[in-house]
Amino acid sequence: LSDLGFGFVEVGPVTPQPQEDKLRQNFNSEGHAAVRQRLELLRAGGFSGVLGVSLGKNETSDTEEADYCEGVRQFAQLADYLIINISSPVKSKNDLKSLIQAVLKARQDLQLGHPPALVIKIAPNLSEADMKDIVDVITAPGSQVDGLIISSTSLAIGAMHRMTGGQVPIIGAGGVTSGEEVMQRMRAGASLVQVDTGIMARGPACATNIRRELGELLTKEAVGSITEWVGAENR
Repeated sequence: LSDLGFGFVEVGPVTPQPQEDKLRQNFNSEGHAAVRQRLELLRAGGFSGVLGVSLGKNETSDTEEADYCEGVRQFAQLADYLIINISSPVKSKNDLKSLIQAVLKARQDLQLGHPPALVIKIAPNLSEADMKDIVDVITAPGSQVDGLIISSTSLAIGAMHRMTGGQVPIIGAGGVTSGEEVMQRMRAGASLVQVDTGIMARGPACATNIRRELGELLTKEAVGSITEWVGAENR
């Protein structure tokens, strides 16, 4: 995917133990050990692209804190960023704060010179009250995260961008097949944009075509850099 022109690649969600989900209610995963082995081989082979690892919990786990913290220990030295998936409905503010603090401590305890960024991924159907609770937690001292992934529309991205005052980088995920749609996500507040099923619609040249379209939009709008678009609708 990196060779096809994508600027960053994300794998997962990865659960500690292998699990198969036949009802599409949880994460399918071959487990930490299998994925870690592959990523170690990838890095040893010279891959230097930006890599994100999405962490998940096993359906049978007693506590998700333990699963997420173990994921940090397994992948912190291989990933550029790690993702914690926040389920819907959202936990109480105290539970969410406790989870994030536990994961942050697990990262800190590794004492890495270049620790991976910690990003939380939120559900696409959150109410404004839920989003405000999340913002209160992730911007508070002791539970600050490095970014958000929002798998939703430009409307939801824009709301979170406004609520955080543009201080928390946002990755917009899904629903993107063109340069125009990437621009819309960025204008709503996304600093990075992920393509998932869009690659099936546009094929292997997906990233190349989107980048070409972005270049054409930059020229058309007389914009020097795509970073100028980030949050433009909220300024």
